[in-house]
Amino acid sequence: MSTIWFTSDLHLTHLLVAKLRFPDMVQGGLGDEDILDNHDRWLKDIWKAVGKRDQVFILGDITLRHERHGLKWLSQFPGRKHLIAGNHDPVFAHHSDYRAALKRWHDSGVFDTIQQHGTVKVAGEKLLMSHFPYLRVGDGVNKGGVKYQQWRLPDYGALLLHGHTHSPDKEEGKRMLKVGLDAWNRLVNIEEVEQWVKRQRVDKGHIIE
Repeated sequence: MSTIWFTSDLHLTHLLVAKLRFPDMVQGGLGDEDILDNHDRWLKDIWKAVGKRDQVFILGDITLRHERHGLKWLSQFPGRKHLIAGNHDPVFAHHSDYRAALKRWHDSGVFDTIQQHGTVKVAGEKLLMSHFPYLRVGDGVNKGGVKYQQWRLPDYGALLLHGHTHSPDKEEGKRMLKVGLDAWNRLVNIEEVEQWVKRQRVDKGHIIE
């Protein structure tokens, strides 16, 4: 029996993110390499939930600059992997050389699909998938500046799965569910997304505004 998982923001080899996720290790004086090793082991433990026939949608930010390590790391683990590109991924269209990166990543065989955005049907509802939340959330939205505006999907009322923001909040606005590790500390199963979708509904399948 297979299932579907969602996650984002693995940030392999990203020391700043690892330190934010393991502040006790920083306070305990653990060295940078040891913190990164512990971060990698934590991610491996999280992946143990995935079966060989499962599908995993990763909504961006595999690693930071260490492309070869990130691809090799993911290739060790089960599941059919689908990537929605994030701003830290070389295949994100914001980068001038993303086409060359796309060829490398496709040739690696790690991912079944690589997209800038995508859709998935959950509980009869077509959900959008993007690394980024809608425009009103994240990246200094309350300070007059929002990064990557041109890469964010417009909000026309659809439900959205996203990553990118590193807060512990699973919902940061209407119609948006963040599947990132900083909100869940694990992968998100499709059954949990189904429950969220159903909570958005009112009679006759309308979405709550």
